[in-house]
Amino acid sequence: MDNMICVGSGSAGNAYILRTTAGTLLIEAGLPVATIKRSLNYKISDIAGCLISHSHGDHAKHAGSVAQLGIPVYVGSTHTANEIGISCICLPHDTASDIGEFKVLPFFVRHDVTCCGYLIYHADFRTLFFATDLGGLRDRDMMFYGVNHVLIECNYQDGFLAANNAYPAAIKQRVRQYHLSLDGCVSILRNNISLKDVKTIGLIHLSRENTDKQDCLSRLIDAVPRTIKCDTY
Repeated sequence: MDNMICVGSGSAGNAYILRTTAGTLLIEAGLPVATIKRSLNYKISDIAGCLISHSHGDHAKHAGSVAQLGIPVYVGSTHTANEIGISCICLPHDTASDIGEFKVLPFFVRHDVTCCGYLIYHADFRTLFFATDLGGLRDRDMMFYGVNHVLIECNYQDGFLAANNAYPAAIKQRVRQYHLSLDGCVSILRNNISLKDVKTIGLIHLSRENTDKQDCLSRLIDAVPRTIKCDTY
């Protein structure tokens, strides 16, 4: 996706930047503000806001520092706001909200804390589906139409996770329950997102230990229409 800068994706810290002709939107604050500033060549005056999916540190640790810059922090649930512990703006789920020139609609996903994905619209790139750290959609029958770009978690591949002796059984079970596998990712793409208008799909939050990026990309390309440009981050 040409309008997106991936500052970081994974357990070490997550931050994504959407840049348009009219402004910037930050997604996640799991990396230091200094790192985010460098990715923007220190131009932060046009950041309209920062979306946070959930309260875990690799997504929200630096939300307070973002807020101290005067950038509004948005969440999809009051639970997330309370867990982060700073003043946040909670977005409604029944209608899209304006954040600068962006329109944002949250939806719930399944995780071990309250977690939201987002539909993000801007005239420059149309509609982006963003979802990370999910065992699946909370509403498994939810259908998304008119999506043009997808950023979705692909945290592990079943074979790699099963063979990873460094992970205790309890950790493996948590990963399977609350994170999205390659197969789960493909299932959502096929069953919950209309791919008719999708131009790009980006896989995010890939575990270094439990995925092979190139294999994930190859399998994704085989699973979706050839007209869609696929990538990993």
